Amino acid sequence: MTDITNPLSIAEVRGETHAAAWQPKPASNSSMGAAAYERPRYASVTLGEDGQASHSSVGGVSRTTNEAIASEASRAASMPYTQAIDSRGNHVAPHQVTDDTRITLLGVGEVTVAQAKSAGFLPHNWSATGSNQLEQARQDRNRQDAMDTPFIENKAPTPEVHPELKMEPFADNAVEQDFSSLVNNVGGFEQMEAVQQIVEAGSVSDKTLGDIASQLGQEPGQVSERVSTIMAAAEKQARSVMSAGGLDSSEVVAWAKSHAPDKLNRAMHKHATQRNTSGYAELRNGYLENLGELNPQAAMSADLGPGNTTYLDKGRVIVRLANGQTMTWRSAIQAFAHKA
Repeated sequence: MTDITNPLSIAEVRGETHAAAWQPKPASNSSMGAAAYERPRYASVTLGEDGQASHSSVGGVSRTTNEAIASEASRAASMPYTQAIDSRGNHVAPHQVTDDTRITLLGVGEVTVAQAKSAGFLPHNWSATGSNQLEQARQDRNRQDAMDTPFIENKAPTPEVHPELKMEPFADNAVEQDFSSLVNNVGGFEQMEAVQQIVEAGSVSDKTLGDIASQLGQEPGQVSERVSTIMAAAEKQARSVMSAGGLDSSEVVAWAKSHAPDKLNRAMHKHATQRNTSGYAELRNGYLENLGELNPQAAMSADLGPGNTTYLDKGRVIVRLANGQTMTWRSAIQAFAHKA
């Protein structure tokens, strides 16, 4: 059997001119948009011993190319943004995203990656490549867990609990609706400016209020009233977390401003951008661990549960557990938090 792959020889077998032999054959139709960019395909002829010619085609997109295209499409679909554009206005793939890339976030609008990180819309260590790697690792782990877990019919899956990701609406439904209205109708840049100013200065600047008012078609004074109402609801929500267990939320805030100002700012950022108060719970725990030194009398009178008591030893607050074991106040609080 003779294999002929030279286009000129093929032309002689098929009765074509030599010029026609070198023309690309039509690309095959494909339902994948990315697969339409195929390399030119040329005919190949194989002559059998009986002299009959059979035709096939060579070239085109390889399996490796299609897999790369599918991988890139899958990575893009897993990104937290709807599109990414570079400084020249060109759309870029996930592996080309940098801090200067402009991305579009749902409910926020167009911002740079650096701005999104600063405002808390994205984690500070986020990267498009890393995000995809983490997602791939999670999928691989889930597949492995599925293979290692014996099948039990009708067993309900155990939902994963992530309190640090839970969205917590305001108790007042009217305030919640007004907050959602502002988020949906104000540009992402102005939202980030307002959040940053509230965290750092406790209020929104007149310029930012004016910019927001222009977008909403309202007077700055009207916008200021709406923002003040939302801020009051947010503060009430935050203080309810920090005062859990009978603590004075004002003392927790004062301690945080003096000993953990960065954590307090991050908690406020997370509250405003992710609607989550877990950052305040961490501050409360930090204050409680230090209560033995900050206010020994308050620690001595705290209710630590049935059978647990406190006493002073050389100025230190010691906790005696119901089983007779003793430990410092800080160690006891950390142990209680771990058990919870």
